[in-house]
Parts: sequence; C-alpha cells; structure tokens
Amino acid sequence: MLELFDWSARRFPEAAAMVDGSRRIGYRQLDLASDDFAARLEDAGVGHGDLVPLLLPRGPELVVGMLAVLKRGAAYAALDPRWPRDRIAGLLDQLSARVLVTAEAGPWAVPVAEPPGDPRQAPASGHRRPSPVQVGGDDACSVFFTSGTSGVPKAVLSPHRGVARLWDDCEFSDFGPGSAIVQVAPTPWDGFTYDCWGALLCGGTVVFAESPLLPGTLRRLVGTEGLTHVFVTTAVFHLIVEEGIGAFAGLRKVMVGGEKVSPAHVLRFMEAHPGTGISNVYGPVECTVIATERVLTREDCADPAGLPLGRPLANTEVHVLDGDRVCDVDEDGEICLGGDGLALGYLRDPELTARKFTEVEVGGRRTRLYRTGDRGRWSRDGVLYIGGRLDRQVKMRGLRIELEEVEACAAGAPGVADPAVVPVTGADGACTALGLFFTGRGPGAPDGAGLRAYLEARLPDYMVPGRIERLDRLPLNANGKVDRAALAERARAARAAEAGAVGAAGAAGTPADAAEQRVAAAFAEVLGVDRVPVGASFFDLGGSSLDAARVCARLGGPDLPVEAAQLYRTPDVRSLAAWLEAHRTPERAAGPETARRVGLTSMQDLFLVRDESDTLLWQVGGAVDRAALRAALGDLHRRHQGLHARYRSLDAPVALLPEDPGEPEFRELPAADPAEARAAVEAALREPLDIAEGLVWRAAAAGTADGGTLLGLTVHHVAFDRWSSALITEDLGRAYTARTQGREPDFPAPAAGLAEANAEHRRYLALVDLDGQRAFWRDTLRGLTELAVPGRRRSWEPTGPLAVHRTGLAGAGYGADAEPPGFATLFAAVVRVLRTVTGQQDVAVAVPVARRGGRLMDAAVTNRVDVLCLRAAPDGGGPELAPARAAEIVNRALAHQELPFREAAMALAEVQDVGPLLNLPLFSVHDSRPAEPALAGLPVRRLERPELRGANQLTVEIDLRAEDGPEVVVSVRTDVFPAELAELVATGFVRALRTGRVPAGSGTRG
Repeated sequence: MLELFDWSARRFPEAAAMVDGSRRIGYRQLDLASDDFAARLEDAGVGHGDLVPLLLPRGPELVVGMLAVLKRGAAYAALDPRWPRDRIAGLLDQLSARVLVTAEAGPWAVPVAEPPGDPRQAPASGHRRPSPVQVGGDDACSVFFTSGTSGVPKAVLSPHRGVARLWDDCEFSDFGPGSAIVQVAPTPWDGFTYDCWGALLCGGTVVFAESPLLPGTLRRLVGTEGLTHVFVTTAVFHLIVEEGIGAFAGLRKVMVGGEKVSPAHVLRFMEAHPGTGISNVYGPVECTVIATERVLTREDCADPAGLPLGRPLANTEVHVLDGDRVCDVDEDGEICLGGDGLALGYLRDPELTARKFTEVEVGGRRTRLYRTGDRGRWSRDGVLYIGGRLDRQVKMRGLRIELEEVEACAAGAPGVADPAVVPVTGADGACTALGLFFTGRGPGAPDGAGLRAYLEARLPDYMVPGRIERLDRLPLNANGKVDRAALAERARAARAAEAGAVGAAGAAGTPADAAEQRVAAAFAEVLGVDRVPVGASFFDLGGSSLDAARVCARLGGPDLPVEAAQLYRTPDVRSLAAWLEAHRTPERAAGPETARRVGLTSMQDLFLVRDESDTLLWQVGGAVDRAALRAALGDLHRRHQGLHARYRSLDAPVALLPEDPGEPEFRELPAADPAEARAAVEAALREPLDIAEGLVWRAAAAGTADGGTLLGLTVHHVAFDRWSSALITEDLGRAYTARTQGREPDFPAPAAGLAEANAEHRRYLALVDLDGQRAFWRDTLRGLTELAVPGRRRSWEPTGPLAVHRTGLAGAGYGADAEPPGFATLFAAVVRVLRTVTGQQDVAVAVPVARRGGRLMDAAVTNRVDVLCLRAAPDGGGPELAPARAAEIVNRALAHQELPFREAAMALAEVQDVGPLLNLPLFSVHDSRPAEPALAGLPVRRLERPELRGANQLTVEIDLRAEDGPEVVVSVRTDVFPAELAELVATGFVRALRTGRVPAGSGTRG
C-alpha cells in the first residue's frame, strides 16, 4: 500500500487527494502531514507489527493517522467514537495497543496521542520524517472488528497484499487522476477501504460526505466536485433510486454491495442512466472488501436466479465446496475464497482462525481458503450466484450481524433468561430490523425498556433490536426448540399493530400549518402510516436511520439540503417544520406581470440574435397515426412553457407567456422514397423560426415507400439544450401512445414553469459564495491570450458554414468494448493538440455545463446551459498536460461553476481585455445516447443529421456512446479557418490521446 501511495504522491503532488467541504488537501500535503504524525507515533513507541486504534470521526485527519500508522509498519484499527464506551474498552483490550489516537475525553486504559491537525498546515520544508521501516505484502495493514457468534467481536487482520491487489493494475474500474469517489462508508466497515484507498492509491480524489448518502448530496457533489465513482450499500442504492434517481447523472461507475440487490431497482437505474456502468460486488472482510464483480446487464435483471455475483477479481480464488469436495456446476455449496485478498486470520483467536481458514485440496493442490458461510453455485458459463446463508448471520444496511452476539450480550443482563433474536424482513426479503424476545429470571428481571438501555450501553446502535419484548415463555416448535419463525411473525405483527396505533394517535396532534403538514406527510409516507403525532420523535415511532435518510431526501432540495443529522436534532414534526421554515429562503410573490414575463439567462440572451436550432430526426419502422401525432405535438406544446413563449429583448431579455399557447407548426409531407423523404423533412426543419412571435419549434413527418415514417423536430436553442431533448422525447412518446388509445396523456407530474425553474436556481445561488467565485475567475483567467491558430481569418457573422471531420477513438485504444476515458484525460488530450497546432503553451477551452440539478430546473424544457473556461496555463512541460494537473484544473473549475460565464468575463475585464474569452474552442463530452420516443410499440431509430452552419468557430465533441464506438467530431467554421483544420485537430486528438494513454496492465495510472 505504501508503494502505491508513494507513487501517487510523487507523480501528482499538487493534485487534490481529499476534499472535505471547503477543504482541499493535495497529495504533497497528505504525504508531509502523515510523515510528521508518523514521527510522533515513533516517539510514542509505535513500530513494526503494532496495532494502533484510531478513535476519530471520518475525515482527512483520520486518513492522515491511518497513513502514518502504515509508515511505522503497524496496522490501524478505526473505531467509531459513537460506539458505547464499554465496547470500545473491550476492543482496546483485544488490541493490546501501545497508544490510542483520539481527541475523545478519557479516562482510557492506554496512553493517548492527540490526533493529527489539519493536513493543509503541514510544513513544506523542515518537517519531521519517521525512521524507515520495511513493510511487506504479508504484513498487517488494518484490523476490522465484525460481529462474532461467541458474543465478542471478531478482529480480522487484513494484509497489505489484500488491499494492493485491488488497485495495482485495477481491472474493474479507473480510479486514476481525474476520478473522484465519494467517501461515505463507516470507518469500522471494510467498505471504507474501497471508497478511501481506492482513490488515494491511484491518484484520484476522495470526497467526504455525510452518511447515509442522500440524493441531493450526491447530485451536488457530482456538480461541484466532479464525482465519477460511487460505492454504496444495497439499501442506500435502493433509496436513491426511489427518492432521487436523477442524482446519479454524471457518474462514470456505480458499485453496489453488502446485500442482495433488487433487479427492478437496477433496471430503473439503467433506463435512467444508460451511459453509467453499474456493478454488483461481493466479498466479506475476510477477503479484503471485494472478491467478485459483475457488470450488470438488462439480461441479468430478468434472470430468475437473481442478479449474479460475477467472476473473481485478479489474484482471487472462488470455489464452491460441499465440505472439502468441489461442487459440480449448478450444485449448491458453500462459497469459499482464496488468493491474495485472504486475511491473516482473527486476532488472538487461533481456534476460530483454524476453523474458518482451512487448507483444502482443489485441482490437485492444497490451498488456503476462507469459508464464508454463504451458499452459492457456479453457472455453466462460469458465473457465481448466491443462495443465502448456512448460519444465522444477517446483513442489515450492509453491516454484518451475528444474532448470537446480540443474544450473548442480552444474556449478560441481570435477570434475563433465554434471549432469542430474530430478523424482521421487508417485502423484498431483506432484513430491516431485529426483534429480541426473552423471559425473566427473579424479581429484578428487566422489562423491554430496561434491557434496551442495557444493550445500548454495550452495542453499536445498528445491533440494538428495534423491538424488545419480555414473554412469560418462548414458543417452541415440534422439536422442542425455540420457534424462531413464530417470534419473527410476532415481531412483524407487533410492528404492524404499532403502525396502526401511530395512525390512530395522529389525531392527538394535528399539523398547524402547511409546513407541518408537509413534514407530517413525509413522516407518514416513510413509516407506512396514515398520520403521525406532531410532537412524537420520528425514531420513537419506529423510524430507522435509513428511514431518516428517506425523509431528508423528500424534504430537502438544492435551496435547503436536509442532512440526516438534522433529523436527529429536530426529530418531531413540529421542531423539524420550524427549522425548515427558519432556514427557508423567502420567495418573491409573483404578480400578474411576472407570471407572464420571465427573465432569460445570459446564455439565452446570446441566442436571441442567433438563428440556431437543434434537430431531432427519427426513422420510424411503420406508419405513424398522423392525427394522434398532431394531438401529441399539441400536448407537448401546451405542457412546456419554453416551447410556446415569445422571446424578445425589451427593457431586458425576456420570455413572454401568452394566455393561449396555440398549436405547434406541423408539416405533413407527402410520402416518397427514403432518401427523398429525408431530404424533404430536413428542408422543412431548416426553414427559419421566429422566436419573437412564438414560432420556437417545428415538427415535420413524411411517409416512406417502404412503409416507414421519417419524423423530425427542430427547436431553437433559446428554448432547448441536451437535457431538454430527453424531456421532449419522453413526453412525446407518452402523449402519442395515449392519443392512439383515444385518451389524453397522463403525465407523472406537471412540467416546471420557466419562472419556477429560475426561482429555484436563485435560491440555490443564494447559498453560493459568488463573490469568492468572481475573484477565483479573475485570478484564473488573468493573462489569458487568444489562440493563434494558423490560417485564421476574421469574420463578423454570427454563424458560418461548417467543415466536419469525425474519427473513432479505437486508434487511441478506446474501442467500443474499452472502458471510456475520463473527462480529465480527454481534456489533457485537447490541450496537447491545441498546444501542438498553435505552438502556444497557454491554451483554454469552453466547456458546456448545465444549470440544472433541482427538481424544477430538471423538469423544464428550456436552455439552462452555460460554459466554463478550462485554462491550461504555461507549465514548462512542452505540449503535454500532466494527468494530475488536468484533473486539478477540471476540479477547481467545477468547484466554481455557479458564476455565469458572462460575469466571469466581466471580472476579467477589470484587469485586461476579454477578447481571448470570446472565441474559445468549444469542448464537450457526451456519455449517453439520445433517447428515442416510445411511439406505441413502433421501432424507432435516431438518425444523425450533420450541421451545415454553426456559431462556434472550433468545436471538439467527444461522443463516448456513438454506435460504432467512441469518436471525436471536430467542426470548424470555414469562413474563419481552413477546412483541413478539422481533420488536423481530429487526428491530432487521437494521437494525443494514444500518447497519454497508460498501457494495459496499468489501468489506474493514466
């Protein structure tokens, strides 16, 4: 692990290693800070082979501590400060630690070392370095405590090689420079290894966020920090899919694990985000985080056996055994794991280690395997499936719980006899809660509340059963054993009865206003009851931490995010509603004038004087019902204000909304052979629009001699962007299908009005430091010079004729089956080709960004696009831009993206001429295929239509989802540049991308 981190720190010293709110910590800072703290640990006597507990909250300081421990040749044990003190004390005793790193008040049984400070304060020179220590792959790097059947937590010793095997030549994703992963896994869970070390050992960025991850938080971090990867438990994945599926937009890879994943949720995800990969991963802590992976497909979602676990990762073995016998294909057995990921064993428990880590003869050789206790089987095509447990272990929200440990803890309470713990499952079969039943012994036996208090003082909160009940005697089955099925049913029935009681009690406290009604409705929906008392705690009503996350997802928004911690501070309807009202940004009342007159964005203002539109063209495999199509186009026209507004420049640029939206223009053209029909449709779509008079868009259709239909739409850019394309396509399909059935369309929700979307954006901007962003852009752009492209001519026309050249990226190693390159990698290639073509070191490009992310902004057909300037200032490195530097430029720009481009230009105007900003090359990356409308079951295929004219003088577009594989499309205005520049830039880009590509086998290094 140390070698991998050292590789990252030496190669990318200035790149962001960690982001925690407004704090950004570079690799050099992290390296220096961990050196300094390692020297302090050396002073405390920490050396090779020691075990060092870190009782710290998640954050950069914890990572500094972990890295420092590793530099001393020791292993860290991350403990949660929220755990009960008695439990922590017992774990410290197991570790036999020399020192405890914590800021928590004592007393403690071991010496305490103060935790490291803010790593940004690490001195660049004169800092302390620890003495060198030789560390090998078989040395322990970490200790993870997991639930134990004996009643005592098991301490799993993980080796360096187990972690290193995952990211040295990583085969399941690209975690290199330009990648950013959100860190939400609890520190004591081995998932922390994935979403922390996965980035740090490969040159990526770790972004800390509150756990559990909420849709609003995810959406915000994708926009501000450029998140590319997310690893979430099954429960959190299901939550985000249900409460805010759009939050996944912009991610490169989603990985899910911890429990069985719902195929229905995965399918919903795929339909919403066809360009984002999703993997099902499996692996217990005894095999270091992940043992198998499956990149899921639509076919997997229809597999009656459930979603597969996939195949083993590199240097990992997976066998299915019946005892010591290897099972046949399709035969159930126990999943057993081997290879470099295997743990060293259980700390100070040789008996359990020998029982769970056994040597078995497989394929004629003796091999060390871990017996997982999971049932599984191999399919005939070599894919692993899971079938349940061989013991009573359960998973809840991704965390492993041995029911015997909870029972053993309960049995230690005075007066408690016969404790029996059972899982309470939801409709999908997943464990959602625990039930504990017991009998009393003697006059001092506690009731349920008394035993709960005893357990809360000794167990983590996720292990404390939600229902604890004392019985006169436990039910027995026919064999005379405790009837656990009957107890589980009793727990479920009690839960349902309590829900009914909650609903009945709701009348005792009625919401006083609209704010309380909104909160009460969210509580009731999540808890599954009709009403809730306004003064009762959400958690007393049966809400779990995951339920709390769902409430926060429903009540929060871009204008006011609600984190889960807030619900713990204000847990009832009345107090939470009061908090929401106190922090709500007041909205200006919309009078009659503003209801019909809506301001435009600065980018829309530009399109008022540009005759620019975008075209959607489809080949329909059958005859379209023209009457139904005309009616559906009318539905679309009336539904979206952006399509029927009049766009004018009065005292300010505005969209005027008419009382009567009218009907859209629909050209029904005569049938012809396919080529002639297409020419006729395209000609109709090229005719000018008149946005001042409300002619914002037009549709045209022509039948073809082969029985098909050509259907096209053109929409002026003042009212249209790439996001709007998906909205229009989905709504057109829904409306057409309804009209063919003789009914009006039933849209799932009203479309957002233009004023609503603008207001939502203003509320979001109120939370942003725009003055700080203005200063950032003034400093970042200061000194920018205009690109001196050979052969450039001046043109004063707003648009001009285009020459277009497209070429695939297969020549750079990115064919149709390859993992697509990250944005920073593509940006670095563009910089290289521009530097080569111009001979300049100082180059910049404009990158489109969407001013969306809120519920209303996401639901409006309009143009909410702006641009960011990505500037590669002179760095003395020749034409190449180092990957870490490219990633830093991108991430810093995204962190300051809320300031409109026009205002950034005005900030630059304070210190120099803004001319270099006005004609920047446009650089864009498309990672999703445009959707086709669902036209009542008719086959539909999107047709590409080459643009003949354009405003941008030089455009470089990367289409990662092109039909024949990723491609680069370069357009140049031939009234400004020689036509051959398009081919020169396109071929140069492929060459630059190939030069900067990391060879196979070093996938995380590029």
